[in-house]
Parts: sequence; structure tokens; C-alpha cells
Amino acid sequence: MQTTTATPTQLTKEQPANLDSLVIKNLEQGTIRTIDQVLDNKKPSLAAYAQILHGSFPAGKMKIATNIQRWIFQINVKMGLKKPMTAESIRFASQVILEDYSYLTPDDIVLWLTNVAKGNYTDIYGSALDGPTLLKTLKKYVNNRIDTAAARSLRRHDNIQHQEKDVERVSNKR
Repeated sequence: MQTTTATPTQLTKEQPANLDSLVIKNLEQGTIRTIDQVLDNKKPSLAAYAQILHGSFPAGKMKIATNIQRWIFQINVKMGLKKPMTAESIRFASQVILEDYSYLTPDDIVLWLTNVAKGNYTDIYGSALDGPTLLKTLKKYVNNRIDTAAARSLRRHDNIQHQEKDVERVSNKR
């Protein structure tokens, strides 16, 4: 069965079920390395996956929240923290992610958590991680994503303008 990620309406019910294993695989293999990759992949948002999973965002929110909790837990284990996040802190972080950042894609979450594990946003490796610190790193990631998307858009605009200058303009008016 061929699947597509172009639009949420084209997703099958099987894809959200595989979402968790796909994200875990990407976290382990480090297949998502740049924001440009995330933007090029054009995957549906977390909210879209939740809607597809249960027919509406509120109904699917719990399943996606459980997946996000598992992904955060995996990063806590991967980092070997002396003081990993508590279960309550992980639950809270997943709720905030779905409430405030549901427009992000699973690839965004993979890249963000990979960067957290690498210590790209704050020096936490080997010590402690809590919900507020984790969410601050997400805000930094989102700001980087916005900057990258804006720069890409500006480059596309400049390329179009440059191409238009190269095309001779012809007018029907004499």
C-alpha cells in the first residue's frame, strides 16, 4: 500500500498507528538533521494526525499526547540524565506541546528532541531536565524554524524577481 504525506485528508488510518514507531526510529537513527529537511518533507501537523486518528483533534489528542510522552521519555533515557523528568512533568510538557504547538509536525518533534539530546539549546547533558527547561528549548526550536522558513521564503521571492527581470516584458499597448 502506497502512502502519502502531502495532505491530512490523503492519510490512511494505518499511518497514524505507525507514527510512534516512525518517530522512535528517526530519533534513534538521526535521519532528520535540519529544519530545511523538516520543511521539505511537508508532513501533516500533530493536530492533523490527531484528527485522522480519531476523527477530531480533541478525540485524537490523547493518543498523540501519549506518543509525545513516549518520545520525551526516550530522550530522557538516551541522554542518561542524573535527574530525568518525572512522569508528571512529561505529561505536562506533552499537553503544552499539543495545546500551543499542534501546528508542528512529527519531524519537528524528532529534530527538536534530537537537538535537545545533543545539548544544542542548553547545557543539560548528564544533569537534570525538567518541563520548563524542555519547553524553553522548544520555543528556541520554533524561533529557529520560523527564521529558517522566512529566509527560504525570501530566497524564493528573490529568485522569482530575478527570473522576471530576465524575461522581456511585452505589452499589448503601443
